[in-house]
Amino acid sequence: MRTRVLEIDGLQVVARIHGSGPQTYVLVHGLGMSSYYFRPLAERLARRGTVVSVNLPGFGPTRDPDKTLRIGQFARVAHQATDRLGLGPAVWVGHSMGTQIVTEVALQRPDLVQRLVLLAPVVNEAEKNFLTVCLRFTQAAVHETLPSVFATARAFLRAGPRYVAEMVPALLNHPLSRRLAQVSCPVVLVVGEKDALTPPDWVARLRQCNPGTTSHTVFGASHQMMHTHADETVAVIAADETPPWRPRLRQLTGELLRGLRPGRRIRSTPSGSPVLLLHGLLERPGHLWRLADHLGAHGHRVITVPGLGWNIGSLERGWRAALEALGEHRDVVVVAHSKGGLIGKRLLLEAGDQVRGMVTVATPFQGSVLATGFSRTPLLRRTPLGLFDPEGDELRALAADADVDHRIVSLIPTRDPIIPDGSHLAGATNVTLPQVGHFAPLQDEEVWALIRHHVTRLAEHSPGGG
Repeated sequence: MRTRVLEIDGLQVVARIHGSGPQTYVLVHGLGMSSYYFRPLAERLARRGTVVSVNLPGFGPTRDPDKTLRIGQFARVAHQATDRLGLGPAVWVGHSMGTQIVTEVALQRPDLVQRLVLLAPVVNEAEKNFLTVCLRFTQAAVHETLPSVFATARAFLRAGPRYVAEMVPALLNHPLSRRLAQVSCPVVLVVGEKDALTPPDWVARLRQCNPGTTSHTVFGASHQMMHTHADETVAVIAADETPPWRPRLRQLTGELLRGLRPGRRIRSTPSGSPVLLLHGLLERPGHLWRLADHLGAHGHRVITVPGLGWNIGSLERGWRAALEALGEHRDVVVVAHSKGGLIGKRLLLEAGDQVRGMVTVATPFQGSVLATGFSRTPLLRRTPLGLFDPEGDELRALAADADVDHRIVSLIPTRDPIIPDGSHLAGATNVTLPQVGHFAPLQDEEVWALIRHHVTRLAEHSPGGG
């Protein structure tokens, strides 16, 4: 790796250069980050050509500028830096806020951009609210690896909270979809499967605004896919540089080998009771896909509730969406996570004998630290977190309706930082899990088997039974 320190109009830029070769890649980091975060990706891309990771003014090893820069100014500094390095046309790869910057580079200097690759493009223009963005970032962060979380924290501390905070308005106000519509080069969108900052409707909007845009999902990844899933991300970035048959052959071979694994069921005919899945706050139905596959492989017809969206609405909105998804299904058992369990209990009260019972994991029947103190202010009480206030009207009313509690199985993680008081429900079957965490139990096959056991048990009893 080589390092070049550049002075551009009184601003400092530090470029880290990996590899050599005719194909050039320029990597531009996001808010608070630096080239360090791109290192796993840069080292792999360097096998294909020259990789330049740019540290923008005020981030990583560079000194702070005298004033806060706008997105367009960062773009100007970035392409002037590549001019100084004599790079010529390149594939420009931006991450998070960096996607806004490289888009501006493509508009300011189209001669320098062969292709744009936007990793985790932000900000979803349907949710340009600081508090909502913070919630989405937190939701994405719980799916990151510990090294990724620590690297993010170090980068933010190094950049300085004040400088990062000064950049937030520029991040929120950038009209990415409108600017992307004016870009003439090919555009590739790359999003993490578990990234709450890049929901499918936002990705679809970006894809539709420019006919030269394609999108790819990195499965298992969240917001920082270039750090946690570098191999998969490189494969997408370099897809146009490999024979078109190779990735398809690799995919077909992988599917064949997975299908030959002992005990794997490719298809199943529904024979067990129908199961209605209810996901939690700031989750989507896809967050429970592994559990859904497990239940489906064991003969259960799985029903999801797309109408919940990100599940930020009221309990009434939630149970009505769930009731609509039930349709004509009968003898259904609800399987829920977190807030989904609160909706599920209300559904049991409203749906009559359509629903046999519920198995729920990590449900805040007694409230959550997300709400304690925080949502008791008049303004924040109206946010989605207000529901979890132990003294709130909705939670207290739900607790008072105990007629269906005996039809509920509450699975309680040994330690849950989101619900430190646990999710015990008087009158229910309460089972303490050995697993730790609010989300981790849903990834454990032992928990899936336990859920399936209780689903079968509930299905064997009539709704009115004890």
